Amino acid sequence: MTDRCLACGAGELTTTPLGDDLNACGNCGLVFFADAQPERLRELYDASYFERYPGDGAAYDDERGRTHEARVRLRHVERRASGRRLLEVGAASGWFLRAARSAGYAVSGIEPAHGAATAARAGGLDVATGFIEDAELEPGAFEVICAWHVLEHLADPHAQLRRLRDALRPSGRLFVEVPNVASDAARRMGAGWPWLDLEHHVSQFTPRALGALLSRAGFALECLDTFPSEAYLPPRRLLAPRMAAAQGLAAVRERRVPLRPHPSRHELIRAVARPARSGS
Repeated sequence: MTDRCLACGAGELTTTPLGDDLNACGNCGLVFFADAQPERLRELYDASYFERYPGDGAAYDDERGRTHEARVRLRHVERRASGRRLLEVGAASGWFLRAARSAGYAVSGIEPAHGAATAARAGGLDVATGFIEDAELEPGAFEVICAWHVLEHLADPHAQLRRLRDALRPSGRLFVEVPNVASDAARRMGAGWPWLDLEHHVSQFTPRALGALLSRAGFALECLDTFPSEAYLPPRRLLAPRMAAAQGLAAVRERRVPLRPHPSRHELIRAVARPARSGS
C-alpha cells in the first residue's frame, strides 16, 4: 500500500468514480491502485491475456494488423533515435522486434507471458521470459529501449524505469506508450472506456503524469504527445465506411484532426526521453 502517487510522488490523493479502490493524484492526474500486489500481477500474464487485448478489436496475432502496427512504431523510433541496439520490454510474440530486425537493428526482448515469449523465440528472436526486474540488464547496453503499453501494468513503474535508464547508453533513447485517461474519449465514456482495463492496469496515465514519472526516474523528456489508436489500423480497415464515418464524427465532436498527434486529446500517450545528465 502506498499513500503517494506512483508517477509524481505527491501525497495529494483523492477518490475517483472510475473504479473502486482507485486513487487519483491531485497534482498530475494519475489514477491508480495504491495496493497493487506484484505477485498477483505476475499471475495475469498467460496466453489468455492476449486473447483479451484491449486494442482495436483485432486478434493480437492478426499478421497484417500487427505488422502494420509494428511499422508505424518503427517509423516513430527511426525519426528520433540513431542507435541500432534495441531492447523491447513487453515484446509479446515479437511483431515489433521482427520489423526492427528487418530494418537492421540488433534486437532483444523481455516478455512475461510464457506462450508469447516462446512464440517469439520460435521465430528466431532473442526474447527472455520474465519481467523487467527478472532481466539481467548490463549498464549502458542499449541505444534504444521501447516499452509499448508496459508502464500501466507495473506496481512500481518508477523503480523499473530506473533500471531501464541504467541500461541505456548516455546517448540512448527510451520510447514509451500508454493509454491516456485524460483523452476526450476517456472523459466521455468514463468507466466504459475500453482502454481502462482495470483487471490488468495498475495505473491510468495523463500526459502530465507520464512526464512527471519519467523525470523522477532520471530521464530528460524530449517529446510527449497523444496519438490516435486508429492510426495503428491497416489502411483497409481505416478506410472502411463505418470507420471513416466514426473518424469524421470524432473530428467534429472533439475538435481534433483525425490521425494527427495532439498535445492531450487522443487515446494514447507517446513519449521519447533520454537519460538525464548528472545534476540536470
